[in-house]
Amino acid sequence: MEKLLLNPALFDKLIVQQQLQCVVCVFTRWSGKSHIMRRMLDNISDSKPRNISFFAIDKDSHPVLVQRMGIQSVPTLLFFKKGDLINEISGLVAESEILELIEDTFNMEAA
Repeated sequence: MEKLLLNPALFDKLIVQQQLQCVVCVFTRWSGKSHIMRRMLDNISDSKPRNISFFAIDKDSHPVLVQRMGIQSVPTLLFFKKGDLINEISGLVAESEILELIEDTFNMEAA
C-alpha cells in the first residue's frame, strides 16, 4: 500500500487543520534504511485500524518542511494526534517496536 506523499500544503491541510491521528515517515529515496522502514509501515498500515492514517514526506523534495519540524536524520517516524506532534523516533527500528509505539501513542490495545 503506497502512502500519500505530503508536501507543505498537504501537511498543513491534513495534519494540522484536519487534526488526524497519524504516523508520518520522513524518508529519502537513496536511503536503504528508509526503504526498509516504509515496507514495515506498509505491513503495519494494512493491519491497523482505519482511524490511523499513514503518510510520507520525502526529505529531499521538501527540505523546508522537514527543517520546520526539526528532522535531522532519516528515516524518522512522527506520531500526530489532533494536529500535535506527540511522539517521534529516528533511525531503523524493529517492526515490533513501531507497533508498540503506535499502540502506546494512540492508546490502543494490541491486535
